[in-house]
Amino acid sequence: MDLIWYMPQSIRPDMRIVNDEINKLLKEKINATVQINFIDWGEYDEKMNIMTASGDPMDMFFTSNWTNDYITMVNKGAL
Repeated sequence: MDLIWYMPQSIRPDMRIVNDEINKLLKEKINATVQINFIDWGEYDEKMNIMTASGDPMDMFFTSNWTNDYITMVNKGAL
């Protein structure tokens, strides 16, 4: 199983290494991998709105009352 995860975060140069190490553990423990996608905080709301409206595949993403608002996402039918 391959999971797609979106999070608001500035991109760090070593994130690919971290993601690869996470996948080694997940593959061994639960036979899954995760593709962690970081979107800069300043662009997160807009990009998530576009991605959910267009039906882009995703399994997990960050939502709260102050960014990528949960209630708004529910009302749109995204959650």
